[in-house]
Amino acid sequence: ADGIELVPWEEIVYCKSDSNYCEINLTGNRKMVASKTLKNIEANLPSTQFIRVHKSYLINLKHIKKYLKRDGGELLMSNGKVIPVSRNSRDEILKRLL
Repeated sequence: ADGIELVPWEEIVYCKSDSNYCEINLTGNRKMVASKTLKNIEANLPSTQFIRVHKSYLINLKHIKKYLKRDGGELLMSNGKVIPVSRNSRDEILKRLL
């Protein structure tokens, strides 16, 4: 509302969709909310570093700490959060991790 904040993409751990807004989770346990859809955010980030792992989540591959096999797949991120992986995204994420 009060301006545009520029964030280096390396600091983005993951983005979570919230209707027409997007919660952007950054390093240092910082968060910001953007009045953009997840699709719009995804289009403006490098596809070599970011992957949509669920309809509501876009993650930075550099911040994955561990792939958890439970419940079809989850990712433990560098900030300690666990992100669900959809069945459709599982093969692609495993391919990109190896």
